Amino acid sequence: MDRLPLAGVRVLELGGGLSAAFCGRQLALWGAEVAVSAEQAAVVAAAGPTIRRDGRAASAAEAYLQTGKRRLTDSGRGLLDAADVVIGGFEPPGAAGWDDLAARRPGVVFVSISPFGLSGPRAGQDACIAELEALSGYLSLNGPADGPPLPAPARLLDYAIGANAFVGAMGGLIRQRRWGCGELVEVSGLETIAGLVPFVREQQQGHATVRNGGTPEGARLLPCRDGHVAVAPAIGVHLEAYREVLCVPDDVVIEIPEARVLGAGVDRVAAALAPYASRLSMEEVFLGLQVRGVVCGKVQSLDDVLADRQLEDLRAFSPQATALGEGRIPLSPARLDGAAPPAPAAREAPPAWAPRSDRAGDAGGPAPLEGLRVLDLTQAWIGPICGIMLADLGAEVIKVEGPARPDIWRHLGQAEPAGPRPLDTSCYFNAANRNKLGLTLDLGSPEGARDLLRLARGSDVVIENFTPRVLARLGLEPARLRTENPRLVVTSFSGFGAEGPHADFKANGSSIEGLAGWDALNLDHRGRPTLMGGYPADPICGLQMAGCTLVALYRSLATDEGGHVEGSMLEAACGYIGDALLARSLEARGCATVAWPEPAARMEAASGVDAWQVAVGERRTPVLSTLQALEEPQLEARGWFITLDTDGQGRAKHPGRFWRFDRSRLPEPTPPPRLGEHTDEVLRRLGG
Repeated sequence: MDRLPLAGVRVLELGGGLSAAFCGRQLALWGAEVAVSAEQAAVVAAAGPTIRRDGRAASAAEAYLQTGKRRLTDSGRGLLDAADVVIGGFEPPGAAGWDDLAARRPGVVFVSISPFGLSGPRAGQDACIAELEALSGYLSLNGPADGPPLPAPARLLDYAIGANAFVGAMGGLIRQRRWGCGELVEVSGLETIAGLVPFVREQQQGHATVRNGGTPEGARLLPCRDGHVAVAPAIGVHLEAYREVLCVPDDVVIEIPEARVLGAGVDRVAAALAPYASRLSMEEVFLGLQVRGVVCGKVQSLDDVLADRQLEDLRAFSPQATALGEGRIPLSPARLDGAAPPAPAAREAPPAWAPRSDRAGDAGGPAPLEGLRVLDLTQAWIGPICGIMLADLGAEVIKVEGPARPDIWRHLGQAEPAGPRPLDTSCYFNAANRNKLGLTLDLGSPEGARDLLRLARGSDVVIENFTPRVLARLGLEPARLRTENPRLVVTSFSGFGAEGPHADFKANGSSIEGLAGWDALNLDHRGRPTLMGGYPADPICGLQMAGCTLVALYRSLATDEGGHVEGSMLEAACGYIGDALLARSLEARGCATVAWPEPAARMEAASGVDAWQVAVGERRTPVLSTLQALEEPQLEARGWFITLDTDGQGRAKHPGRFWRFDRSRLPEPTPPPRLGEHTDEVLRRLGG
């Protein structure tokens, strides 16, 4: 099979700015025909970063985001009768303009992207990304303690909102294919960014996390001879590896703090290791720790990323022609067998689209994935958050864990006192696994492997984020699973991908942020690279994992042919700074300057202890703590938070859905499962 999964899908990009353009780019990468209105194209072209050569100028954002799309010379509304997906801002349901549009095309998927959504006290208001970060609590987590909070670098969160819209658009397309009716998918920038905040942890610990230039779990940047490596140095079982790699003498005492009392203890460990790390190169520290099974990541510059051997072996970049010469851009974060993404190329406009015929869907109709089953073999955050999104879209998601080796996050952030079932009280696990059934299987045993294969026969999707070859060692590789069910979609998202010298290395959010160039762009008030406070690469890459899974599922539903989605966090993370990488590649080839637009927002000190506000013109937006954000009026008015009671942990507000579906009956949220809670129920269905 060589037909692209979204071939024949028509997308009309009317507005929505850079987030909408990133959403459209993802759809185009998988074969959709995307037409962009003149107004939207002008917004993207003006965005920068600006690249200059011989008196000419061009926008790297335009070259990156508009590749493969058709640029229209008008508003594009003449194509409304022929589109399958329409991306823009739109008016709320009930407004005259929306009613006319919905009545005209009841079968289309409308994707609305706005700062605050289509309802609530802030509906219709404008805001920049930094203001949304401030109101969501996200901004309060980022930056060193001795300076102001740091907004996310480059256009990282603009594009994360676009990736979220891509997931929503695919959910709408699947509903359109399965049930023959349209949908309004509403994406709020504030809610998307709030979805990255560890609110359950904050409530469990009882106080808002104070930013420290690292993470509360203990990630820090370790200075080396030629840069920094992101590490978590206060994990006791790894101390011997640090001693070996850094050549720390045996008589140097390093005290590992208790897991519950990290904080300053981590800084003391990092300070003790720093003199020894400073004698070595980043590469020596990175490779030395990784081959010993210690998760870490070099803080790579954009030049380093563009020359990264692992990314080269994955063929992650493609040449990109621009008005000022040829540069390089990241491709899709994943591959689907039989459907290689097209090479970037410009398309002529306008498209010759014939009108579509529609069938309207009733409000309260079936959810996009209703009646489908997902086996979730993932751990930590990138995979589990993908599972949550599939569950929110209506799928039955079965969380599969080993009875002796469950999800690693069950061992972190446990409530005190934990009670008789401590593995059920982790704020991290519980935040990433609502709406799922819990099943324990020992996949290393013949019985466990047999039961998983039997489950695969009646499932539609399997998601996993093991390092490559783990499933093969168990005899459960994707090809084997698909012999049980040719319609099955298997999605594998590891840290580094299935090929290349680092394929077997371990990864987490902090290590990938450094390797993908995020931290090199995330500079504090002294110009130092800085870790982000909440491992955002995990959930942000999880958005791409979910979107690519839905692309493969869309193909499976259309053709009865499943497939293997194989991607990596590293490739996904590079895609979120694709315009910066393109600009740097052009600069390295002779462009005289590369200039980013001046940021719309600046940080100002406010009254109170460690209080800051975001200033945009005359607007002032306070930087809310994570606990203050739990009461933010816009989020409260829209009922975004989901309140759940969890055994051993009590009642807590969980992050809500990443999008709203106006016409679908999405499932009611359920608490995260206790370890093995539904094993008997699930196995009874198999007759076991």
